[in-house]
Amino acid sequence: MSKPDFVHELGITVLPHHLRRVVDLLMDGSDQYFDMLALKTTPRAASTIALLAAAGPLGVTELASRLGLSHPYIIRVISKLIDYKLVSEKKDPDDNRVRLLALTKAGRTEAKQIADMDEAYQKTFEGLITEIDIDLFEAAIRAKTALEAKTCFERLKENTGVERKK
Repeated sequence: MSKPDFVHELGITVLPHHLRRVVDLLMDGSDQYFDMLALKTTPRAASTIALLAAAGPLGVTELASRLGLSHPYIIRVISKLIDYKLVSEKKDPDDNRVRLLALTKAGRTEAKQIADMDEAYQKTFEGLITEIDIDLFEAAIRAKTALEAKTCFERLKENTGVERKK
């Protein structure tokens, strides 16, 4: 007999935990798919590869800004992509502090394979949206916009009236 799901019992109070589980399930399936196709990269790095294919070479700060991800996260992703020999780096001739990142020949090959997966992902996620009768994509965009306008922290303070304890 399986144990009850404690997180499920907690309900909406732990919404971030529920959403994390959904993201983990999506990423696990994508990881398996990337492995099946023998790609060196991971789904978490696919947007970085795609951006470098479309607009590279770019610096780390530009990548982070355009992808809406943290600078440290992009550095970790790029480090792995360099190890996999999918990305190369060189100093920016206009600014020695900036290292420009570009896809290697192997990186361009993977970028093409990732782009070729667009239709499969589109059909997969459209099917999921139909099955659950909730447009997760639209809901995610709306939630992000709302949380950028008023953070979760601001909402929690507003709903509790609690001020910083000293």
